[in-house]
Amino acid sequence: MINIIEGRRSHRSFNDKKVTKGTIHILLDIVKYAPTNSNSQDTKIIVLRNENIIKNISNLTVDQYKRKSYEQKFGKHLSEKWAEYGDPLVKSRDKGFNPIFYKAPVVLIFHATKEKLMKKDNCVIASTIVSLAAREVGLETSYMGLFELVCNDINSWESISIHKELNIPETNQIYCALIMGYPKKKLDDIKRKPVDITWI
Repeated sequence: MINIIEGRRSHRSFNDKKVTKGTIHILLDIVKYAPTNSNSQDTKIIVLRNENIIKNISNLTVDQYKRKSYEQKFGKHLSEKWAEYGDPLVKSRDKGFNPIFYKAPVVLIFHATKEKLMKKDNCVIASTIVSLAAREVGLETSYMGLFELVCNDINSWESISIHKELNIPETNQIYCALIMGYPKKKLDDIKRKPVDITWI
């Protein structure tokens, strides 16, 4: 387990090998053992393998960065650094690349009831368990924070459209997303900062 954790990297480059439905099911079935607040066990997972849907929600994500980047550049005060990401994402998409989900064969969307205590925590814990278990069968993953940021803006047109595209009920919200596949190459080790520990 220590080796699995120490070797984990954020992979965004995958080969063409398909991930079978059986393999995905084994990994996601483990989630029922993940801790949840009050043992609610209410984290839900959407498995995306449909290339058209993946492309559609990626485009909606980039569209929001493009729109908010434009608003930010022309004086609208926004808390996030939309302009920092807007132009690079649009340029990448214009070149035919998917800058949100890359060429990942599988996208996992974690969602739960919105506006309730610790639902995001439950989804993040579940996704972490999946990402570590995936390494045991040769798969690698990466968290998709840019996508999550758009989904968190729950009243935006793009976020609403993404939730509708994925048939997520209005009572629920997307809290986390992973891309997953067989990696093209092993990533180099990277230096990590020591953990800040206080003994009392």
